[in-house]
Amino acid sequence: MPSAPKIRKEILSLLENSILPALRQEKVLQVLAAPPFDFSQVQPRRLREEFLPDNDEGPLQVLRSWPEEGLVANRNINFSFCYAGEMHRKIGIPQKSGEEMVLQGLPRPAGITMIKVPSPSVVVTGPFIARETNADQPGLDQDISKTCSIILSRDEISLFHSSHSPHHHTGSHLLSIQDFVLNQSLKLYYEALCRGTDTASTQAILLAAFQRLHHQLSYTRPQISNSCWLDPATELQLKLTHTESKHQALCREVIDYVHNHLHTSLSIDRLARHFNVSAYHLNRVFRSVQNTTVMHYVTELRIKVAKRLLIANREQIKEVAQLVGFASVTSFCTVFRRHTGLTPNQYRKLHKK
Repeated sequence: MPSAPKIRKEILSLLENSILPALRQEKVLQVLAAPPFDFSQVQPRRLREEFLPDNDEGPLQVLRSWPEEGLVANRNINFSFCYAGEMHRKIGIPQKSGEEMVLQGLPRPAGITMIKVPSPSVVVTGPFIARETNADQPGLDQDISKTCSIILSRDEISLFHSSHSPHHHTGSHLLSIQDFVLNQSLKLYYEALCRGTDTASTQAILLAAFQRLHHQLSYTRPQISNSCWLDPATELQLKLTHTESKHQALCREVIDYVHNHLHTSLSIDRLARHFNVSAYHLNRVFRSVQNTTVMHYVTELRIKVAKRLLIANREQIKEVAQLVGFASVTSFCTVFRRHTGLTPNQYRKLHKK
């Protein structure tokens, strides 16, 4: 994809000049945002005593979100490596996670804690622990920092870099890397932190993981990952009950697949073949659960993601069209205008103002 070489080059540079030298000198502060939550080294500030109310709505990866708090919790482990400046992060504890800690005899954590983290440091957020999704919320401490973030999923890692200042925030698209050794190294690092392994050992594991990452970026060409679209802001959420039917499970998988392959050519026939069902059956099931057709869902998601890209980034219109899966600029502009009443250029200019 158009932005991948530039992101790859920038992340390679920050690995070589900032992250790897700090890890070799064992200067990295390690913060675990998971039970038992020891934030004593990072000036914690309690923002909310009570736990966050549980919310089980959303796509497969985004299971819980709290828009009013700017927080989201998912099933993946998140690594944020601050290599310049000082960042502030909100960590939230959902009701179920908090109650489990109390039952295990662990100290009761605050519902939301703000931590101030100097560089170089890594903040590791465990599964289902809430972390902030909007660093520009009014009323929050504004950090001046540069970070490299990694999202660890089942079979791949996604990474991106971002820069924060009081009045400006930039972030790259996510690069997707499939590497079993790198995946297992990061999981081993997370498990070692949870066990309370000594600092020298955990930093050695993290150094090995980032060296592996450097090797992969040097000798492979990672692709743009669309898992960054899995965000409550899409407003396309799958509502599920606790007793999930086979039809609901199929819809879960379809939505998961669509979000992660939005940049590819998606059709009802291709999706039906992938899930080993007929196109008629897939559409009928999807309509019964989601009250819309599969391809209407895909188109709506593409337009919503395109709107975000047009406002937040500087890609040319043809690059936005590619990123959201349109075969040509012409088809993208036609569909976009049909849904919004504006051309992509008009929409960008209107919202930039």
